Amino acid sequence: MEQKQIERDFDNMIMTLIERVEVNQIVIISKMVDDNFKTKKELDEYLTDGKNKIKADSLILFNNVDKIDPPSHEVEIDDLRKVFNEGFEFLADKIDQQCQLGESLYEINEMIRNAVKVVDIQFDKLNYKDWFVQKMALISSDTFYVVVGHHRVAYPSVHFNFDTLMPQIDLYFKFRKNLLRELKYRLVDIFSKYLLLPDIEQLPVIKYHCNPIEICELIEALVTSKYFDDTKKLKTFFMEIFQVDRDLYKDKKLAIKKKQGNRSSFLLKLSDDFDSYVYPKNKKQ
Repeated sequence: MEQKQIERDFDNMIMTLIERVEVNQIVIISKMVDDNFKTKKELDEYLTDGKNKIKADSLILFNNVDKIDPPSHEVEIDDLRKVFNEGFEFLADKIDQQCQLGESLYEINEMIRNAVKVVDIQFDKLNYKDWFVQKMALISSDTFYVVVGHHRVAYPSVHFNFDTLMPQIDLYFKFRKNLLRELKYRLVDIFSKYLLLPDIEQLPVIKYHCNPIEICELIEALVTSKYFDDTKKLKTFFMEIFQVDRDLYKDKKLAIKKKQGNRSSFLLKLSDDFDSYVYPKNKKQ
C-alpha cells in the first residue's frame, strides 16, 4: 500500500476515534417525569412558566443517541470499548506492516507525532465545563433529552436540574478521556518500538556522483547483511542522507533484481576503489 494511502487511513482512523468519543447528546432519566407526565404536551405545560424544572435522577452521555434504542449507558460504554479496541488493532497493524519495511520511518515518525498532538488537544477539552461552552450555540437544539413515556424529547438545558449529578457526569467524561489516554499510550508504544530516530535536521545530506540505482544497491547490500543490527533504521538513515525517497527506492530495487549478470556491480566498483586506496599502483610490487 502506498505511503499516502497509509497516511490517509491512519489519519481517518484517528479522527474516527476522536469523533466517536465526543459527547453530542445527554439523555436525562427522571422519576418525576415518569410518575407525572405521559406526553410531551403535558410536560410542556408544566414547563411553561419557566420556574418549574425537570429533576434528573440519572443521565447518560451519548455520541449519537439515535443509534441506541432504548437509551442504555451499558450499550454506549460497550460500543465505545469495541470501537477503540478495533481502532487500536487497525493502527498497530498498519504501522507494524510499514515499519517492517523500514522505507518510510520518518514519514510514519511525523505522522504519529502529529496524531499524539491531536489526541492531546482533544483530551484537554474532554470535560463537562469545556464541553458546555463549546455546545452553547447548540444548547437550545437537540443536545439535552428527557424520556417521556417511550419517547426522547429535546429541551434546552435551562429546563433541567441535574446539579446533584455532576460527579456522575465527571465520571462519564473521565471514562472517555481514559480511552483517549490509552490511544495516546498505544501510539507512544509504537513510536518507542520503531521510531526513536534523530530529527531529520540532524542528519547530513550527502551528495553522490554515481547513479541512483547504485546508491540503492549500496543501501540494499547494507540492510540485507547479517553483520548489522536494526537494519530497518539503518535503511532509513541512508535513504535520508542520500535523499532517496520511497518510490525511487522501490523502483531501483526492482531494477536491481531485473539486472542481467552481476547485480552487485557497484559493490565491485567500491571494492576496486578500496583496493586502489590500500594498494596504490605505484606501491604495488
